[in-house]
Amino acid sequence: MKWHFTDSKGTRYGPVAEDQARRFAADGVLATDTEVEVSSDDGWIYRGPAGNWTPRDRRSKPLSFAQVPRRRASTSFDSAVPVLSALIGRPDQEILEALNLVHTGMAYDSVRIPKVRGGTREINPPKPVLKRVQRAILERLLYQIPVHFTAHGFCRNRDIMTNAMAHIRARAVVNHDLKDAFPSVQEQRVAANLRPWARRLVTTQFGHVDSAAMVTPFLDLLLPLVLHNGSLPQGAPTSPAILNIVCLNLDRSLFALCSQHGLTVTRYADDITVSSEKDQIPGAVKQQIRSVIYAAGWKINQTKSKDLERANGHSIEITGLLIHEDGRVTIAPDRRRAYRKYLLKDAKQSWVDGEVRARAEGIIAFVRRVYQRLLPSDLRGPVEELERQLEDLPRPEGQPRRPSMNRYGPQP
Repeated sequence: MKWHFTDSKGTRYGPVAEDQARRFAADGVLATDTEVEVSSDDGWIYRGPAGNWTPRDRRSKPLSFAQVPRRRASTSFDSAVPVLSALIGRPDQEILEALNLVHTGMAYDSVRIPKVRGGTREINPPKPVLKRVQRAILERLLYQIPVHFTAHGFCRNRDIMTNAMAHIRARAVVNHDLKDAFPSVQEQRVAANLRPWARRLVTTQFGHVDSAAMVTPFLDLLLPLVLHNGSLPQGAPTSPAILNIVCLNLDRSLFALCSQHGLTVTRYADDITVSSEKDQIPGAVKQQIRSVIYAAGWKINQTKSKDLERANGHSIEITGLLIHEDGRVTIAPDRRRAYRKYLLKDAKQSWVDGEVRARAEGIIAFVRRVYQRLLPSDLRGPVEELERQLEDLPRPEGQPRRPSMNRYGPQP
C-alpha cells in the first residue's frame, strides 16, 4: 500500500510505502506538529499533526479516519480520460488532478452565503482545478443536451427576466418550490439521464467502433467530477444544467397539463410558476399540478408555495420580480432593500473576496437588466458608484468580464 502526504501549503509528498510512512511523517521530512492530510491508495484519509499519525491505527480510530467511497471503475477506465479530455478540451493531467481531489475528499469547500431575504445558505464551491474541469464539461458537454423550453434558469439566452415576462398577463399564479432539489438528485438519476446523451456524444466524435463499450467507463469518470457525496453540489457550475436535464420529463408533463387548461408554465431552477389570464386557477387543476410534480419523483416545499390572485388584492410576484397590471416588471421592494444594503456595505468591505465581488457584479447586472437606464432612486447611487470602482479594480485571472445573472444575481 502507498501513502501520500499533503501539508497545509498544498505541497504533496509521496507515494511512500507503508513501512516507511511513519518515519517519513515523524522524522525529519515533516515536523511532528505539521498539519498534514494523509491519504492511502485504498481510500483512507487522516487530517491532523504528522506526529500523531500511524498507518497501523487507521482502522482502530474511527474518529480520526474516514473511508472515502470510490466508484468501482471498469477495466477500461483509463481509456475514458483521453476521451473526456478530447471532448472538453482540457489536459489529461488536469482531469486526473481533479479526480484525485474528489477521491481524497478535498474537492470542495463549505461556505455560507447570505440570502437576499435574510438567513444564510450553505454552498460547496469546488476547488479551482475541479472548477475549471466542470466549466469545460458545462460548456462542451452539458450545454449540448437539449432541455425543455419552459426552463429559464441557467439556460443560454434565458434568465430570471424571461421567466417573469412569460407571465406578463397573469391575473392568477400558483408557485411551487421543489424541496431539496439539488441534494435530492442522486447519482443513479443523473446516470440514467446522461447515459443516452453520453453515448450520442461519444459516437458523434469517435464513430461507431466500440462506442457502446466506451460509454460505461466514460460515465464512471464523468459522474465523480460533477457529484459530491452522491448528489448535485450547490455551488458547482455543472449542477444547475444537470438539474435542467433531469427535469425534462417533469417539464414536459407540466406543459402538457397546462396547455390543456390554457395556462402558462415556466421553471427557474427549482421554482415552478403556473399562471392564468383569468381571475383564478381551478382547484382541481391545482391538485393535478401537484400530482404531476409528485409523480415525477419530486417533493414540494409547502412553506414556499404561493397562490396569488389579483382579484383578491394580491401582487403578482415571480422569482422576486413584480408583474404590474400595466406590463411593467420591477424588483420586489424587500429585494431592492437587500441589494442596496449589500452594495453599500457588505460588498465594499470585501472586495478581496472573489465570490463577494462576483455576486455584487451579478446584482448590478441584474438591476440593469430589469430597469435598463432608468434605475430606481434607491439603487441608482450605489450601482453607479460601484460600477466606477469595479472598472478600476484588477480582475482575477479567469473571471469573465460580465458575470452570469443566473449564477450571482437574485436568489429566488
